[in-house]
Amino acid sequence: MPSFAANYLRNAIRLVRRDLLLAPLVATYYLTTRCNLNCVYCEDFGLSRNDQALPPLPLNQAQHVLKVLRSGVDRLILTGGEPLLFPDIAQLLEYASRTLKFAELTMLSNGLLLKEREQILSHLDRL
Repeated sequence: MPSFAANYLRNAIRLVRRDLLLAPLVATYYLTTRCNLNCVYCEDFGLSRNDQALPPLPLNQAQHVLKVLRSGVDRLILTGGEPLLFPDIAQLLEYASRTLKFAELTMLSNGLLLKEREQILSHLDRL
């Protein structure tokens, strides 16, 4: 697995050569389409759209998605809707950090549910 710096350098060289087939540097995984807020600027998610939300993947399937992503990148962004609404978020983050050893884990969240899930913080590099 090439490092972030190696992929970045390889991509820069490809761009100079006008080769637009670039290696990914990071993956973004939408854990859920549900949200606990209804922000006016959000066009995709929100409390008013939760009745249309897709159910999140079961933990074992979400872990498989992360395993596939890890085969191509070493940095991951978890988002949603609200990723803290994913029922098994603590187990999934532990799997991503300890088993798959992502070099960097970022979660995009409104943070309202964080107090109930403080244990996830040890697995995140950025929130």
